Amino acid sequence: MKTCSKCGCYIPDNWTTCPACNSREKTEIKKDTVSIFRVDTLYYDERNKSSEYFGIYENAERYAIRQLTNPLVTATQIIWRGKVIETFFSNRY
Repeated sequence: MKTCSKCGCYIPDNWTTCPACNSREKTEIKKDTVSIFRVDTLYYDERNKSSEYFGIYENAERYAIRQLTNPLVTATQIIWRGKVIETFFSNRY
């Protein structure tokens, strides 16, 4: 179980941002030993994009789907080894 170093809030596994205060945790990922799945979140403002990293595909998929509940998100993509392996689109428009 991880807790935020700033506010002490519980941080769910594979999250790098505190859900309470939005502070970012600095983690080093060894790419040679683990499969890394990157989730890119694409926003309606085309200049903005965020990326989060996961070691387990199922966690990356759940995060990508959960991000679509944000009204500012247009789509999410799961990227593995530089290739888009899945794309989820918002059905708002």
